[in-house]
Amino acid sequence: MEQNVGDIVSVLQEQHQQITKQYNMWDKSWKNVKIEIQKEAPDYATLKHYLNQLEAWEDSFPEGHESFSALQSHVDQKYRNYISRYTAQIRNWCEANNLSLTGEFPEYTIDGLLDIKINQNENIAYINKKSKKNISIHNIGDIILQEHRALWKRPYNAEEFFKVLRKAYNTVCTQKKIPVGEYAPIRDVFRTMAKTKKKYTLPNFSADISQLLESGFFDDGTHILELSPIRDSRKAILIYNRRTKDKVYRGLVKFTPSGVGCRTMPLQSLIRLKRSR
Repeated sequence: MEQNVGDIVSVLQEQHQQITKQYNMWDKSWKNVKIEIQKEAPDYATLKHYLNQLEAWEDSFPEGHESFSALQSHVDQKYRNYISRYTAQIRNWCEANNLSLTGEFPEYTIDGLLDIKINQNENIAYINKKSKKNISIHNIGDIILQEHRALWKRPYNAEEFFKVLRKAYNTVCTQKKIPVGEYAPIRDVFRTMAKTKKKYTLPNFSADISQLLESGFFDDGTHILELSPIRDSRKAILIYNRRTKDKVYRGLVKFTPSGVGCRTMPLQSLIRLKRSR
């Protein structure tokens, strides 16, 4: 019996410790809310985060429901206003720098391939794989332009890229026992190229393919480049036309003998002819 009583006490003590821990967490969150809301310019995303942590508190103290709901509504409205202003600021900045912008807070894409993710709670912007503290567009603008140049402003020669791409395609065909002239997975071709190019990323590859098609160079006089959709979009790459803003996804690539002189075709026409269904 004494042993059973001891077990009961241990269980109750553990429950008490859990309740105390929960109360301490709530107390800390309320202190953070008070500190933030008393600032001259409160960070409403941070306040929203703290209030989300306190939703369980509201369930435990129903007498505070009305006041808590009013506080949440106030913070939510301020947060929506902040998001609207931030999106307008980044859109205006892109227009001033002749860049296209798609997406909604907290995720945007610039010129088709440059992804930006905003973590307002931590005040960090992620531009592709780079991160920058302080999400103000005036603060992250330079790194956006830097990453944009790395994608679209690198030295580029369509004919040379065509040769390197075909060589990587042939390597993949040999490794996977795919007959040359049949479709091969385009991401495998990218990985083969990345082994010989320092810091060559998938966005770099997408930009290079996009520029190749923009240039109209998909036939070097001996072989024709052909791209095809793939059922699993996760195995595809994005191709983006900066002039028309068109996007397509292609997951398969092949080179077939042409036997004719070099032809050209604008990317817009290629997209219209081969748009994914």
